[in-house]
Amino acid sequence: MPAPFPTSSGFELATYFEGASGVLASAITFEMTEAPAPVPALLVRRRLIIRGASDHNDDVSISPVLAGVERKGPSSPKPSCDKGPSMATAALSEPEVSSIGVEVVPVDVPTTTVMVARLKTAQHQKEELELNLAESTKKWDSQVAELQVETEQLSVIRSQAIPVDLRVLMEQAQKGAHEVRDARVAECVVQIHTFPLSL
Repeated sequence: MPAPFPTSSGFELATYFEGASGVLASAITFEMTEAPAPVPALLVRRRLIIRGASDHNDDVSISPVLAGVERKGPSSPKPSCDKGPSMATAALSEPEVSSIGVEVVPVDVPTTTVMVARLKTAQHQKEELELNLAESTKKWDSQVAELQVETEQLSVIRSQAIPVDLRVLMEQAQKGAHEVRDARVAECVVQIHTFPLSL
């Protein structure tokens, strides 16, 4: 009969060919080897391939299209530990080196024509906007200059104006009214004296 499993944390397999039975014998020592992890590296490769060009059409347009992504790279070695499940560590794979291929494929003539027309329209709209902006800027600058001139003139007028007292104005008005009244009274007196008396 095979021997029962020992309660030790480490085991070493010993095989006996007689009787075709296996025996697990206890191991006292353990070994742990760990290789240093490689430094992660990143490599990006771009492939530019032009295909579909025709001898009859030399104006074939091309556009970049992602052809695919390839990943390759060595996996990091796993550390070996025979001490037991408490000391076992999970091995994590290191980042792989990636290779990106970009393929340039031709675009058909109708699509190219539409794209060129849209680009021309956008360029024309941009030029119109720039022209309108320039005209608006000039108009605004002229209005600002006129406003500054009017403000300066108003400042000069305000600085040259003499403050007037309301009481003085009232006195001058009353004096003028008295003078007008006296003048009319004098005219009436003269008319009375010069008026011929008839019996």
